[in-house]
Amino acid sequence: MENQIFRIIFVVFVGLLVAFFVGFGIDAFYPEPVYPQAIQDMWTMLGSKTPTAEELATINALEQAFQLQQQTHNRIVSIVVTIAAVIFLALSVLLEDKNRVMANGIMLGGLFSLLYGAARGLGSQDSMVTFITVGVGLAAVVLIGLRRFSHAREASSAQRD
Repeated sequence: MENQIFRIIFVVFVGLLVAFFVGFGIDAFYPEPVYPQAIQDMWTMLGSKTPTAEELATINALEQAFQLQQQTHNRIVSIVVTIAAVIFLALSVLLEDKNRVMANGIMLGGLFSLLYGAARGLGSQDSMVTFITVGVGLAAVVLIGLRRFSHAREASSAQRD
């Protein structure tokens, strides 16, 4: 019983580490856009004064440009995370006969990464990209789930015979 509890904890731990690896890896190599210092400087310069129409237009233009950068960033991150998640899900299938606990942890990490990718897709405000990444994730989960769990069912029924 104690060994089974440690296996479950290990699976969850590996899954979380895989998801963190994907998320932090993307942030390390493709960091998020930085909020423009010019906007903060303008608000600081204005202090408690009401901005003029021209100043407000400048601030709005800078903020819209930043939002566009964020949406583009989220779109790319969503696609990359989905690809990484599918790779980890496929890796879990390859490892299932060698080490079931590790394979389950990697599979869980792939599933967590898919959720993260879908969330970032929502941040892109591009419904087509979100739909495609969620669709690819769904297809991967169904195919890998059929492969892994029907294979496990066949193996367990063969052992009972």
